Amino acid sequence: MRFKSALFIIIILWCTPVFASEGQPSSDWTFSLGAKVWYAAWIQQGTDFGSAYVFGPTLSVRRKNISFGGSYLTSSVFSKRVESEFDSSNTRKVDSQRDDIDLYVSYSFNTYFSLALGFKKSMVDVDYEDTWNYDRISGEWILINNDRNHAETMDFSGLGLSVTGLLPIKDTQFFVHWALSFSYMSLKWEAQTDWLQYDFYTEQEYKGHSDFSETDQVWAYGLEINGGYSFSHFVVTIGYRFNEFSTFETEQSVQMSPTVIHDYSRSGEDRFHGPTVTIVFKL
Repeated sequence: MRFKSALFIIIILWCTPVFASEGQPSSDWTFSLGAKVWYAAWIQQGTDFGSAYVFGPTLSVRRKNISFGGSYLTSSVFSKRVESEFDSSNTRKVDSQRDDIDLYVSYSFNTYFSLALGFKKSMVDVDYEDTWNYDRISGEWILINNDRNHAETMDFSGLGLSVTGLLPIKDTQFFVHWALSFSYMSLKWEAQTDWLQYDFYTEQEYKGHSDFSETDQVWAYGLEINGGYSFSHFVVTIGYRFNEFSTFETEQSVQMSPTVIHDYSRSGEDRFHGPTVTIVFKL
């Protein structure tokens, strides 16, 4: 990803403040370093784009009731292969990756409740690879070999507000933690298409390239619920996370091949959800 190396230097984004389970905030500086793994399924406008591991480091610094921190999460490849309902040799392969940066400042009202303001950036790269043996021209199906590569980048960034809560289990080191977040984000959406088409009837080969970009504003929100256990020097949590970007709309015509002009009309949401595991070391 384009900003991956810079993020590893920063090494910060959102870190659930589970270290609060130690009790009331102390007057000294405290540091927490951890790692998070999220096995996320991706649903875009009702279409399953596969599942992947989203993982990375977390860091937080705390003094009294104020915390600063963040995390950087990157993903393995979301991969999906789709066959056409008309012919199984007409296929689409979709490979996607996601990078997240979250930075926040948080205020703890007490052991059980805190409020955070932060900056969030998410970049999703999607690569489509299509192989067609049929194309539609003037309402008729004719035999054509058509290969197309289509790449999209969705770059989300903006400010957000999150509310977190902690419920200790009495007389144990177990606790329940939850976080609810809302963000208003700008979206820069770019797409590029390269295509190669051979028409067996005319015995001609066609090549081409097209691209477009779009900007919009979107709402994003997330919910995460975890159960955890606090050891002497680290905390482990297991839970479930849901994240959605919605809603934006765009319409644009793109030349996909000599015979295909695709009218993009995209509106809806991108949803990510799945189980999480986090470990945080108290330094």
